[in-house]
Amino acid sequence: MPLEKQSKEKIKIIDIKPSRHKKKEEESFMKETPKKTKKKPEKEEIKINILKEKPEEIKEEKHLPQEEFKKETVEEKFFFKPKEEIFETKRLIKLSSKKPLIFSILGLLIFGFIFYYLSFIVLARAEINIITKKIEVPFSLKVVFDSNASLINYEKGIIPANLLNFHESISEDFKSTGKGKDEKKAIGVVTLFNNYSTAPQILVATTRLETPDGKIFRIDSRTVIPGATTQDGKLVPSSIDVNVTADKPGPDYNIPPCDLPDCKFKIVGFKGTPKYEGFYGVSKKPMSGGSLGAVPMILAEDLSQAEEIILKKLTEKLNNSIESKFPQGLKYLEESKSGLKITNLKSDGKAGDFREHFTVSAEGEIKIIGFKEEDVISFIKKELEEEKEENYEFYKNPNFSYKFLKADFNQGLLELNLEGKQLLRYTLNSSEIKDKVLGKNQKEILETLKNTEGISEISIKLKPYWLSKIPKNPSKIKISID
Repeated sequence: MPLEKQSKEKIKIIDIKPSRHKKKEEESFMKETPKKTKKKPEKEEIKINILKEKPEEIKEEKHLPQEEFKKETVEEKFFFKPKEEIFETKRLIKLSSKKPLIFSILGLLIFGFIFYYLSFIVLARAEINIITKKIEVPFSLKVVFDSNASLINYEKGIIPANLLNFHESISEDFKSTGKGKDEKKAIGVVTLFNNYSTAPQILVATTRLETPDGKIFRIDSRTVIPGATTQDGKLVPSSIDVNVTADKPGPDYNIPPCDLPDCKFKIVGFKGTPKYEGFYGVSKKPMSGGSLGAVPMILAEDLSQAEEIILKKLTEKLNNSIESKFPQGLKYLEESKSGLKITNLKSDGKAGDFREHFTVSAEGEIKIIGFKEEDVISFIKKELEEEKEENYEFYKNPNFSYKFLKADFNQGLLELNLEGKQLLRYTLNSSEIKDKVLGKNQKEILETLKNTEGISEISIKLKPYWLSKIPKNPSKIKISID
């Protein structure tokens, strides 16, 4: 009978109350059963050997007679069921955990190998930062920047330079602030007609011409009116244009055109004679320019302020041009830049002109002597090369300033003094240091390098952080010397 069925029957025995008769039989059976019978299942369990997993005895139970099987079942119920359950549990655990245990151990070994390979071979890194001993060397050197030189002359202290010329122009309108009394006379053109005779008529300068409303205009210059012509026995008038000016200033003389048939000019000097009706004049355009009262006027202060403003704006424009157009790679100082040179400055008006606006324009230039700062650094290092100690090298570029001496912008010469300091550091070989530290721990490295000449400070950084030694592969070591 399988274990599963056997177990079910046992449960039934537990659940059902036995009768008194059965109880007596069981009690007598228990009394009659010798002590060896009680211990027999226990001995059988040890004999089966749980660790070796031999369930053969269970199979033999299947061939027992029915009565003995029932009896054995009763015995197992009351005496050996707990141990039978223990046997089943241990057996299952043993069978299910054998292979996973092997895989777990194998997995741990693989993981340990990968961890070691990554940590100590692939990812292992070391950074060693070394600060060297340094000394400071002061210097003061005189140099001449020459726009005519093409190479550095170390012996004479001449450095090549560039002479640059920046030119700009500017123009701007300004408003007059002065007020003047304007008494201008109106002017215009009158066409004079000779409808009197075929003989020419001479008119002297300032001859008066009168409008119908009594306004007087004078001829600007001597004039001869041509004689009229005849055609078919009739007189055909002749004419001539003359410039005229109002007799008095003021806007009242800015009259509209005076033309036939309603309006015509009459010669005042012919009044009372036949010529008064035979000579006359007309105007096709209005008279203009007559004025009286205060009008805008240019003052001397207006011109002075306008010139000051225009020159300031011209300087700003030149400086912006220098900033945007100055060649890259060149350097200049404020002292190497000339002042503003005015090449042209003019105004379209003068002081006293009756004008509301006037225009001022200007042109100018600035010259600059530019140079390459790397040429300056090269010159400094060349001068200090012979003075520095053999075991030291230049550390970074020198720290220096320019002191202006003089400049000649016509010849393109600039004279300066260079004053500053140059740092030198002890020369160390990174390859030699790398060879000394391969595979050593931090303490061994410090012991090895602490007495090395020229080293001021050492710091070591290992990756991953749990590493205790420098990798043996030189490519995994990075050494920086400062």
